Amino acid sequence: GYWMEIEKALLLGEEKSLESQLTSDTKEVRELRARLDKLSQHYRQWKSHSLDNISSLKAQLISYERQLEQLEKLQATFDGDTDEETALLEKLKLQHELIETTRKVFEDAEFHHMEEEINNEAQREEITKSLSELDRRVFAVQAELVQLQSQNRVSFGASAKEIQSLEKKRQELIKDLQHVITNKIFLFWRKFPPYNIFVGNL
Repeated sequence: GYWMEIEKALLLGEEKSLESQLTSDTKEVRELRARLDKLSQHYRQWKSHSLDNISSLKAQLISYERQLEQLEKLQATFDGDTDEETALLEKLKLQHELIETTRKVFEDAEFHHMEEEINNEAQREEITKSLSELDRRVFAVQAELVQLQSQNRVSFGASAKEIQSLEKKRQELIKDLQHVITNKIFLFWRKFPPYNIFVGNL
């Protein structure tokens, strides 16, 4: 009768609401995964370039220090006139300055590298945490939706086979949800691609 139709409309409305939430959450999961992939790719490229730069600066510093040693040995055994000695002392002074400048650039590069690594790790942790929470929510909504669909099919006279199929799917979802929560694994949602769990219109 009339009230039965109203109840049916309300229950189907609840189904649609859960479907909409599931679509939205699943989209957000995909976007977060894309962000995580992009972050990882960018980080790998940056790290390779940064380590090459640090390695190059270190090699440069070692080379300048060896040149300084040679100049100091030359000074220790110097046997020339005043002008030549003045020129040698000027070279020594410039070499010291060159080493100090290069060392500062090298140390700054190392510090910046460390800062970036910490920053990247913090970003990864933040995205991963959001993903973990979202994945759990996706499973919970899927389980709730399948349960509601199962109840609605019973109420609206669906076939026993359809009801049994929904109940089996609900049990699988609950089992996987428990697994996700217990082990903090959040890849299982891929077993149930979006929209495939819906059994069609009444």
